[in-house]
This record gives sequence, C-alpha cells and structure tokens, in this order.
Amino acid sequence: MSDESTAVETQHKNYEDHEFRVCLQSEMIDRSKYSIWSILRQCVDKELYRFTIPIVWNEPLSMLQRLAENMKYSNDLLEKASDSSNAIDRMKQVAAFLVSSTSIHNGRLSKPFNPLLGETYEYVSPEKNYRICCEQVSHHPPVSAYYSESIKLSNSNPKWKYFGSVLPHMKLNILNASVEAIPEGIQTVELPDYDEVYTWHNLKVNAHNLVLGKLWFEHTGKAEIVNHKLKMKCFLEYKPYSWFVRNMNRCEGYILDSNDNKLVLLYGKWDECLFCTDKVSNPSDFHKRVEKIIAMNDPNYEKICQDKDNSHLQLLWKVDKQDLANEKYFNFTKFTFKLNELHAQLKENVVFSQDNRLISLGPLPFTDSRYRPDMRFYEQGEIDEAGHEKHRLEEKQREKARKVDTQELPVWKPMWFAKCNHHIVEKEETWIFTNEYWNREFDKCPDIF
Repeated sequence: MSDESTAVETQHKNYEDHEFRVCLQSEMIDRSKYSIWSILRQCVDKELYRFTIPIVWNEPLSMLQRLAENMKYSNDLLEKASDSSNAIDRMKQVAAFLVSSTSIHNGRLSKPFNPLLGETYEYVSPEKNYRICCEQVSHHPPVSAYYSESIKLSNSNPKWKYFGSVLPHMKLNILNASVEAIPEGIQTVELPDYDEVYTWHNLKVNAHNLVLGKLWFEHTGKAEIVNHKLKMKCFLEYKPYSWFVRNMNRCEGYILDSNDNKLVLLYGKWDECLFCTDKVSNPSDFHKRVEKIIAMNDPNYEKICQDKDNSHLQLLWKVDKQDLANEKYFNFTKFTFKLNELHAQLKENVVFSQDNRLISLGPLPFTDSRYRPDMRFYEQGEIDEAGHEKHRLEEKQREKARKVDTQELPVWKPMWFAKCNHHIVEKEETWIFTNEYWNREFDKCPDIF
C-alpha cells in the first residue's frame, strides 16, 4: 500500500471517527414573554422577508443549512431509485424522497437566519455517499440555490442529482392569525443511468396560533411529480387539519402512467411514514389499513407488511426513530446538530477515497454558513452578542449594496450557480450549478462576514 493511499485511508478514518455533537452549548430560551404577533401584525399584505424579526425567534441555522437538512434521507431513497430497473419503483422512491424532505421541518417553529448575499454552505457525507452545495444567489428577492449529488459513481456519472432554488414568499393572514409560506422554485431530480428527469414544485407551509394557543405548523397543498421521459406522473396532496378531519399531517396520492391509468396508491403521514399499494380499485380500504397501522403503539412497519392480509402494502419510507427531535434545542435532531459544527477537518485539505478518486472534505471557504459569527454566538446562548453581530453583518451588506448602486463596486455575480431556463421545463427559470465549487479555488470569494 502506498504512503498516499495510507494517508487517504487515515484521513477518511479520522472523519468517520469524529464524535459529532448531540446538543448545543445552550438550550433554547423561553419565548413566552416575546410576542411574535406584535411584529407580524405590521406586515399585513407585505412580504415578511423585508421585516426584521427579533433574533429570539431564530434558530442557529441559516436557510442554506435548512436546504441541506432536506437531504437526510436522500441517499436511502434516491439511491434505491437509481438502482431500480422498474420505472414505477423509481417514481415511488422519488415521491418518498419528497415526503421525507418535508418531514425534516416537523416541530421546527423557529426561523432560520436569512443568508447573506454570497453566503455558501456545503455538506459532504462520506458515510451516506452524497454532497450538497448551496449559495445565496440573490438578496432582494432572497433566492437560495442548491445542488446535490451522489458521490458513488455509476458509469462515471453521479447515480442521482437533486437541484433547484427557493424563493420563500410569506404572507400574513390576519383573520386567523396565521402565516403562509409558499416556496417558489422548481425542484429537479435526475437519474443519469436512465436519462430521466423528475420535476415538481414545493408545498405550502402554514403556521397557526400566532396570537393564542400553542404555535404549530403544517404542510398543505398539492405536488405533481413528472417523469418527463416516460410521461409518468405522481400526484401528492397534503391534507390540512380541520375540525371535521382531525387526522393531522396526512398525505395521499397516486401514480399515473402516460395514458393516465392509475398504477399505484400512496398514503401516510409526512412526519412519520409513507405506504403504497398496487391495488388501486379501493382507495378507502387502503387508507383505513394504513390508518390502523399508524394508530398502533410503536408498530413494526416491515413486519406488518409481511402479514398475509397486508402483503399488498409496501412501506416506502419511515422516519428515523433513533434520531428524534430534541425539544430543548430548537427541535433539532442528531443530524441537525452536525450541520453547523465546524470541526477541525473542515478547515484542512482532508480527502477520502471513493470509486478510485479523491473526494475533498475541506477546507471550507470563509463564506460558509459555519463561519457566521451571529449564529455561533446564538447557539452558545449569547443572545445580545448574536444580535449585535447580526446587525453588523446586515449593515455591511447594505453598505456594499449602496456602493453597487453608486457604481463604486461591480454588480454582484454568483460564484457557483448561473441563472438560466430549465433544460426540460423551458418556461421555468432556475439556477444551474457550474461544478466549479469542488475545485476549492476560493481566493476570489467575497468578504461577507
């Protein structure tokens, strides 16, 4: 074994042996004496991103890190999709990935920090074989672009790619004291081995009880996933809670072939599990069976699906019960705690071996969200210092914007993404990753912190 390969293995081993944190230095403060309604009622019929929300309503993550958090189940589901020779099964896994990405937000009632223009975030997972890069590509309006891929190669291409952008439109409903967020932007999954492209748009998020009662939120609305090559579609509907339908967080849907024949039914809870069946003639019976399973005390989903009466049911996804949210720390999971951890190997030129090539874990650019001083103070419980730093960073950004307006500085151009029309859905604008980020030539990155 060569010295180089030994070094690579040692570095990879060091990364795997890193003991990630499972909590923050400080617990979330008591917000009972702070009124979010007193701030939000000023925002009627206006975009909320233009208003400053007190820092006590933040969580110590940026919006870019929230996007990376959506990837928690990506390798399990998109890897299965890329490995399946059956087109219906591939659509099932893509649908399950969409549902799993919404589960991440369950119970997360805090606002992420708005990324600064030019802010970036990357997360590389040697264990799960994927990586993601995000960049704040616009400030007004605030647009976050992201690109992720499998780093386990198949025929010299990633086995899957997932990319898109998010522009969060947020409106206040003064009649029922709620906030509705509509994330604008097309989402895309590519499976290169099959030359397949899947697209959809994000669901709405509604936060309730801003004045009285316990604050809670839900995803609602409909999503249409399209396989553009095979003209196959999947329709998912997230059901809103109501006094008449007391079941919370339910989602249901179906898969159609190119001739609109119904092939598969889908049903579950977006914060817990998703089942499917190819017995499409009786949706009501399917829903009742799944509801009965969900109502069980700590059910073994896999074993239940092996029962003779439920053999037509297939479990597509379930939440990781070993990584549940911690209420003391902003409802973060163990996976979430990793996202803002700045361990030593992220500051160095650390690599690991994957498919006979070297994958880099660092060093990070100084535009990475982990270097934000306001978020670092905030997760340490130093609220006043965090507020001062947040104000300083925002003023620094405003000063740069003023200099751009007076032509003292050139117009900002994103470094890692380029705006263009979507290559399949041409009427949609999107942001495409330039693939230059992983070269790690960061000497021209802006000074934003």
